[in-house]
Amino acid sequence: MSAFGRFESHLCHPFQAQRVGMADKTGISKCTASRRQSFAQPVSPSLIVHAQVRWKSLLLFFASAFHLLPHIGFSAEELPPIKDLSIWDGSVQIRSAIGYKDNVLLSPAGREQSTFIKAGAEVLVWRLPTDGTQFSVFASGSDTRFLDSVSAQREQLGIVSARVEHQFNQRLVAGVSMQYIYQDQVFDVSATEPILRTVRLRGHGLSPRLFMKYQLAAKWWMESELGLTRQYLDAPLDDYWEYGLALSVHFKPAPASELSVKSTLANRSYDQRSVLRGGANLPGSESLEFFRSGAEITWIQTLDQKGRWRLKNSLGLQRSEDNGNGFFDYNRYALQKQLVYAGSKWRFSLEGDLYYYDFENQPVSLSLPQMRERANLTLGLGIYRRINRYLKAGLEGEQESSFSNELNSDYLAHTVSLNLVFEF
Repeated sequence: MSAFGRFESHLCHPFQAQRVGMADKTGISKCTASRRQSFAQPVSPSLIVHAQVRWKSLLLFFASAFHLLPHIGFSAEELPPIKDLSIWDGSVQIRSAIGYKDNVLLSPAGREQSTFIKAGAEVLVWRLPTDGTQFSVFASGSDTRFLDSVSAQREQLGIVSARVEHQFNQRLVAGVSMQYIYQDQVFDVSATEPILRTVRLRGHGLSPRLFMKYQLAAKWWMESELGLTRQYLDAPLDDYWEYGLALSVHFKPAPASELSVKSTLANRSYDQRSVLRGGANLPGSESLEFFRSGAEITWIQTLDQKGRWRLKNSLGLQRSEDNGNGFFDYNRYALQKQLVYAGSKWRFSLEGDLYYYDFENQPVSLSLPQMRERANLTLGLGIYRRINRYLKAGLEGEQESSFSNELNSDYLAHTVSLNLVFEF
């Protein structure tokens, strides 16, 4: 993940890549909630009234977006009058970084090292749901320049997403969203492209989706999502269509705890890639398709009364099958952990993601009939300090690694960066 990987929110990478934070973990392009780090901060007396109204406006927006109004600690008397709130509001974040990466191309040998500089920005505009309808637009872009690399001189990422939802009654909320993403980055694509391994991925995609939330009981609710993705990729990768369905059930036994179980179904159909037939893996006349099903269980726990420490644990299983001789079939097991501390001045995050792939019909090589196995491990650390109302600075570090029983396929990459973030 890039130096700003923890900030590049609202992103769900639709390509089956193995870069944590960008990986397609469910088979559906889904827009995740923003991980932008926020800090409580003192304001001058002349700005207290404006700050309180804007802060409550922002809190109400995200609380209603994630349906947390009963859990954010506001009583009806404490909520500011609608006339005191700006129905339309927004925020801007500008980022800059300088860092170092010791394996720019994720190579197993002959690693290319480089320092880099990075610039990026985020814009979020939202409308409060005063009439039951909520609307938001999010845009993010980043540009990384590798100063010492010849093979990969830059990486770029751009995202634009829009979302509208309506609360029809006390139980039902439904809406539609649209996301566009542009990418020019180095990825490990060996899960679906066993010959290519790591490549420079250039392309863009569009992902509309329909979603719904239904309150089953006081502490129970369900969510469903129907998604479609059209992805355009430069050679040697192939364009594809993907559609899928996700269904999840959530249980909140206490204000500080949440348990969810999710199931997913998805189909990916390539434009030009051919299905493989027979024991010799000869190309057939049909287009290659992947059928995926998955399940995931997630536990989120707030560890202290002030809500500063939060722990998230996820376990997942995905089954992928092709429409040919099963050469691409695999089972993928996932373990994800995240620990976050968010205080008034400091923010700390520690993350780990482990993915293990077990291929059923894909031998290591012609001379070695043992079936292919691989694992990807990513560890991330972030420490940030609020300097003043508009500025924070921080250090980020990440380790990406891949282990396999194939020759010349393992790699190890470390990234460190110093970051400045301006918010207003």
